[in-house]
Amino acid sequence: MRGLLVIIPLLLCGVVSAQLIPPYIADYHVRVEVSSDTTLTVTETIVVNFGTVERHGIYRKILYRYQRAVKGVPLRYNLRLRLLSVTDGQGRAWKAKAWREGGYAVGRIGDPHRTVRGTQVYRLSYRVTRAINYFDTHDELYWNATGNEWEWGIVRAACETVLPASGDPNRLRATFYTGYY
Repeated sequence: MRGLLVIIPLLLCGVVSAQLIPPYIADYHVRVEVSSDTTLTVTETIVVNFGTVERHGIYRKILYRYQRAVKGVPLRYNLRLRLLSVTDGQGRAWKAKAWREGGYAVGRIGDPHRTVRGTQVYRLSYRVTRAINYFDTHDELYWNATGNEWEWGIVRAACETVLPASGDPNRLRATFYTGYY
């Protein structure tokens, strides 16, 4: 009897702790295709594990207007973004609403009348212009692949960049950063 009394509270603790695990992004894959006219086609595949938490979907914020210093000179950037599609892992469309707010393009992805839980896949595809920066000595793609505005942690992230065939691979230099900028 004493053993049974110990097992029941432990089982209850396991059920309660499983319900308290917050949602997290299990996998985040970004594919950036650079065309010869410098337009980017970005496809993000975001795998979110909501666990037992019921949510309507996700918000995605992409910084499109920002300023950064290059060699001490402040430069302003103003990207152009156009949403192409938002689907799940099987290619079915998610409901999505997009707007601009404080230098960000914001997307609300999901159905306001239906909740989801467990693992969900969100695949966003959008086109970007004005993302290539031109300097005297080089051209630059400065891209924050995942963004810093997520309310949950990201377990695994990868970014794949596909360049046009016309480029000289011997002149290519790549630098990667993690964390906030």
